[in-house]
Amino acid sequence: FMVFSLLLKNGISISKAFDLAIIGLENKFLIFQYKKLFSFIDSGLELSQAFKKIDIFDSLVFSMLSVAMKSGRLEVLSEEIAKYYQQKSENLMDRFLIFLEPMMTLFVALLVLFLALGIFLPMWELSSGVNFN
Repeated sequence: FMVFSLLLKNGISISKAFDLAIIGLENKFLIFQYKKLFSFIDSGLELSQAFKKIDIFDSLVFSMLSVAMKSGRLEVLSEEIAKYYQQKSENLMDRFLIFLEPMMTLFVALLVLFLALGIFLPMWELSSGVNFN
């Protein structure tokens, strides 16, 4: 949505903006979905309805796109949608890292324990074999 918003702000038509935004994608699933979306728009379907048909976005996107088309401020609201998804992905990454940090700490602790036991167990076995009598 960020690329789409920037293209619209610079006066590029919606159809050309979709074409250029698709070029920048690397995810094959998203490329397929956007091409399907573009075909729905070419067939005359309203933008928000076309987004509903591909069903990969939140309902908030549908309502924002509907308002954007009615108000004629698609470039502004598409930027807001991009910010929304950026924030959503950052929150998801933060939650993942909150989960990952204790797991990594546990892994490092087990690694240190394994190395320490590898060093100290042979020393303890040697000392138990020595008679001081």
